[in-house]
Amino acid sequence: MTFQGSNKTAGSLIHRGCQRVVDPNEDRTETFSAAGTASESTTFRALRPQRTQVTRTGGSYGAGAYRNFTVELRTSRSSTLEGYATPAGCYPTPPRQRPDCGGRTRRYQMQVRLVGRDFVVRFISRAFVFQSPDDPFTNCSLVQGQRWAGNEAPVRARVSGPRLFDRSVGRIVVGGRKSGTRGAGDAEVSSTSEYTARLTLVLVRL
Repeated sequence: MTFQGSNKTAGSLIHRGCQRVVDPNEDRTETFSAAGTASESTTFRALRPQRTQVTRTGGSYGAGAYRNFTVELRTSRSSTLEGYATPAGCYPTPPRQRPDCGGRTRRYQMQVRLVGRDFVVRFISRAFVFQSPDDPFTNCSLVQGQRWAGNEAPVRARVSGPRLFDRSVGRIVVGGRKSGTRGAGDAEVSSTSEYTARLTLVLVRL
């Protein structure tokens, strides 16, 4: 078995409580609104296939690889925010850190499990605990409610149970997709974002 997938998200934010200096001599400021955006595109793939065992007990199915998959994630992110929920120029004080937006490539361990009739791919730590990896960017914020690919809920890829045990079927390709919108904020800051996640698994009978 092997797999690959992608995750894309784009969001925008409005901050209605930004401050700017009107008269430096009198230390007087005024409130204004500012907007910011953030987007991220991630692709991931298993670097090598792993042998996977499929089981059937009555009407229930199970599957698991003999080893964890080493997966490479390539993430590209852009953001006009100067910090969490803070558009550029929202406050007179300049940001203390330079943005580290751009591209990142990381490798993680993942496991594949068959839950009901759905294949699910999840990150796993060295302690064999399902755990989302840390955001690889330290100063390239997403808008409120946005999630980086490593923190997105798993995509489910449904498979036909009978095909798994049909020896005349030598190769099975299953795919899953999910998409939606998220909103967050309060009276001062509000944001909205869209996301699309895809997963494709390929099983070859041995």
